[in-house]
Amino acid sequence: MRSLLKRLNQNQRASLTLVVGLIICQVWFDLKIPDYMADIAILTQTPGNHLEEIWRIGALMLLCALGSILSSLSSAYIVERTAAGFSRSLRHDLFTRVNSFSAAEINKFSTASLITRSTNDVSQVQMLISSAVWSLVRGPVMVILAVTKIAGKGDAWLTVTALAVFTMAALLGLMLRLVIPRFKQMQEFTDDISRVTREHLVGLPVVHATNSQKREEEKFALTNQRLTSATRFTGLSFSTIFPMIFTTVSLLTVAIYWVGAQLIDGATEPEKLQIFSDMVVFSNYTMQIMMAFMVMSMVLFIYPRASVAAGRIKEVLETEPSIADTPAGTAQKQPIQAGEIEFRNVTFRFPDASEDALENINLQILPGQTVGIIGATGSGKTSLVNLIARFYDTTGGQVLIDGQNVKDLALEELYEKLGYVTQQAVLFKGTIASNVSYGIKNTQTQEETEKRIYNALEIAQVSDFVSSQADGIETEIAQAGKNVSGGQKQRLAIARAIAKQPQILIFDDSFSALDYRTDRQVRNELKKHTADVTTLIVAQRVGSIRDADQIIVMDNGHIVGQGTHQELMHTCDVYQEIANSQLSVAELEGE
Repeated sequence: MRSLLKRLNQNQRASLTLVVGLIICQVWFDLKIPDYMADIAILTQTPGNHLEEIWRIGALMLLCALGSILSSLSSAYIVERTAAGFSRSLRHDLFTRVNSFSAAEINKFSTASLITRSTNDVSQVQMLISSAVWSLVRGPVMVILAVTKIAGKGDAWLTVTALAVFTMAALLGLMLRLVIPRFKQMQEFTDDISRVTREHLVGLPVVHATNSQKREEEKFALTNQRLTSATRFTGLSFSTIFPMIFTTVSLLTVAIYWVGAQLIDGATEPEKLQIFSDMVVFSNYTMQIMMAFMVMSMVLFIYPRASVAAGRIKEVLETEPSIADTPAGTAQKQPIQAGEIEFRNVTFRFPDASEDALENINLQILPGQTVGIIGATGSGKTSLVNLIARFYDTTGGQVLIDGQNVKDLALEELYEKLGYVTQQAVLFKGTIASNVSYGIKNTQTQEETEKRIYNALEIAQVSDFVSSQADGIETEIAQAGKNVSGGQKQRLAIARAIAKQPQILIFDDSFSALDYRTDRQVRNELKKHTADVTTLIVAQRVGSIRDADQIIVMDNGHIVGQGTHQELMHTCDVYQEIANSQLSVAELEGE
């Protein structure tokens, strides 16, 4: 928690310092009131008319009360504003850090956990700052000042109060030790709830289609029961705090008045009034001390969970991306035509895996070539193209673009060269225009941007769908593109990559939702309009890549075939097996 609070900026620290000063003022005002009460008690028991003096002291009490209220309101406002600003900064820092993560870091934390850390965990830290600053400053200051004031007013009273204070401190410390481990479990179980719920909502059609509602309910019930058990333990533990405090307060009050009665009974007549006055003051001060403990105990409801949340946030913020960026412009320029890709003795293994996903890959792709990549599921096709985009880094060897190692390129420079369409087409909430223009630089004029959008839509064979919409390219796209079909979503994702006008286009099984006719039309348009762009097409269907300049056949992380369709039909058994299972005799003969 302390390391996380070091991220407070200068203004936030100054604000919290001001809050400390306001809280000290508030405590001082609160502790002056019992003194005035003691003065009034003495005046009421002293013979003679002291009404004007009583009114004067009463006015001072009222001013102290008003001062306490103003100090309290001011400190509360500043604390809430500071806490909200700090949580905003944390969310920004988390988003920025996660934005720099590679697939390895995302898989390490899981999507559900990162969402929980960026939302619920940050809220826990904000709540702690909102409550703890006031409670943890006011409580100790109140105890110190109150003890200072009651010191010397009676050793017996002071002994009883000290015993009560130490008892409360020990009980609260013990409670803290018991609940912190359970709060860590609660955060982990909250992640599990998020994960299970997210999986269920995403896979709801599959759940219904397989009639697996009961199984999903049982899975959720098990996760929910774990969270419930942990929450019940902490709730029951905290439910004992206030009864303990109230019992201690009641016993302390009885002890103070019992001691006071004994002192008054054994005192002379002139001393009785002073002892009575001291007892009233002492009683008020001890109540203030016990109330301070009650206020500090409120933090126990928040601190354990917030402490765990802070640790989880810190873990994300201190995780260095495995894909290290390079300062822009530091890579040595090579006199090679844009769009050349080369793999030199590349080996790749996923983090924590026991075997290589790719082994000894040597491959050269010339600028402007269209290259198809095919193979069985798990053969390494996607892993191969992921290395070009540095979603992962090679375990061994080099991947070069235009003669430069991709590790020597700034990520911004690298991504500027690429247009990438993933296996699962991704659309963002917005409009068709905002999605297709997602990779276009802001330096383009509105007219130029729209021209590129319409051109990309035409090439991707989705212009008819867009023109059929009343709002055209301003048609709204729902979150994750849920208001368009799978084929439309895939073609819009293809249009987005084309509109960027990159040097290299990568289609990772991006034609799978298209029918054969649309698939061929898109590839024909790509060949016509992007002839100078290097294009990689990862596919399951031979028909999607048979016209490529060269085809790469993958099997168990190795390249087992390389050449044109006709060449591979004579030289590569794996390719022959795939082609024979998908194409008719007429298609195999080139008809």
